[in-house]
Amino acid sequence: MESERWYRSVLTAQEDLYGHDSAEAAGTLCNLGVLLMEQYKLKEASDYLDESLTMRTQLYGAKHPDVASSLNNIGSLLDMLGRHEEAKSKFEQALQIRVEIYGAKHPSVAQCINNIANLMCSIGNYDEAESLFMLAQSIVARLYGDDHPEHSVTLSNLAGLMDARGEHERSKYLHEKAFEIRKQTFGEGHPISAMR
Repeated sequence: MESERWYRSVLTAQEDLYGHDSAEAAGTLCNLGVLLMEQYKLKEASDYLDESLTMRTQLYGAKHPDVASSLNNIGSLLDMLGRHEEAKSKFEQALQIRVEIYGAKHPSVAQCINNIANLMCSIGNYDEAESLFMLAQSIVARLYGDDHPEHSVTLSNLAGLMDARGEHERSKYLHEKAFEIRKQTFGEGHPISAMR
């Protein structure tokens, strides 16, 4: 609740300083929407995320990284609401913008692909999910190498898919690889290393 109050006071100050339709206010609206989404205040989160997207589109045009971030966040919210087709559409719009801006081999592109893969996994489209997870994993591995913490995230996502499919041995192998990467990066006693 303290974070929510803080964001609301920042938003008020930004609107006083820069105006309601400023880039600063749009960013805070987006952050507040994400926070509310994490608190499962989904209707209010939706209102803030939609308003932020509208403002960012007016400020920057339709092909901007902040617009892609807003679309991505709205996609996550729609996924939480079980509106999977709409969520996929938002994720795909965000992906298209990021590919146009950054090219196909960028971390934010891998993030969008990963979001679509998680969505496909949650609705039981395991084949599409696997190909998307593998694509995200290849981008991350190429960018950071096989021993980077981001690579452990893609391995863990793929392991979750294997669990959902009932491929427990393959899942266990991927989880162990991800654990080893985190352990090497953060040390054995670190909380992130303990995540399985």
